[in-house]
Parts: sequence; C-alpha cells; structure tokens
Amino acid sequence: MKKTPNKSIGRGMKAWMLILAAVPVIVLTLRSRSHSDQALQPQELAALLKAKDTIALIDVRSPEEYAGGHIAGAKLIPLSELGGRIAEIPRDKPVVFYCRSGHRSGNALDVVKDAGLMLPRHLGGGILAWTGAGLPTTR
Repeated sequence: MKKTPNKSIGRGMKAWMLILAAVPVIVLTLRSRSHSDQALQPQELAALLKAKDTIALIDVRSPEEYAGGHIAGAKLIPLSELGGRIAEIPRDKPVVFYCRSGHRSGNALDVVKDAGLMLPRHLGGGILAWTGAGLPTTR
C-alpha cells in the first residue's frame, strides 16, 4: 500500500506560519497605537512652548541634524545616548521628545518609560510636521 502525505499536516503548518507571520504586525500595531496616544500635533506643542518653561523639550536626533535646525529651547540628547543621560531630563514638568519624522521620538518613549518622567510625549510627525505646519526652527 502506497503512503500518501497527510494533507491536514500541511494545512496545519501553513496556519502556524500565518500566525507566526502575523505576530510582529500585531505587536507593531499595538506599539504604534500607544505611541500615537502620546503624540502631540505641531500646533499643540507650539501652544505649550508659548507658556515659557512649562515643558522640557528634547531633540533625539543626531548633532548634525540638530545643527541643521531645531525647535527653539530644545535640548539635544541623541537617541543613542538617551539611556545613559536620563538623569539630565527634568522630572518636575512634562517632557516632549522629537526627531525628524516621529519614529525615533516614539522609541525614546520606550527608553524612558520606567524613568519616572512626568507625562512623556512626543511630536507626531517630528520636525517635518513642525516645519510643514509653518512653524519656526533655529540654528
């Protein structure tokens, strides 16, 4: 008698492969949603900045990007250095991170999540959204 492959095993394997492929997508979607909940729009950040000294603004881009133009009052702490420089971030006022497009500043929220910072947020869309809204930068 000739053995035939068990087709149900093949279907089961395909189902598991689909499930395993979907897990990273689900995790990234949930992570993106949590960061979008913490995102400020450029106009919201501009209003906060008008009330002097109410927030700490942290630019997590590279020194070269910062030198090319940044939001006035921002302190440069590149994302690659953030973990070792958390002590430099004030804990007595809300903190807003920003980068070029919003990706690195979202990652900054992950880096500081257990640091006891007051209301950490980030600029959705980064400095691209800021300048796209016609808001100024300085050098």
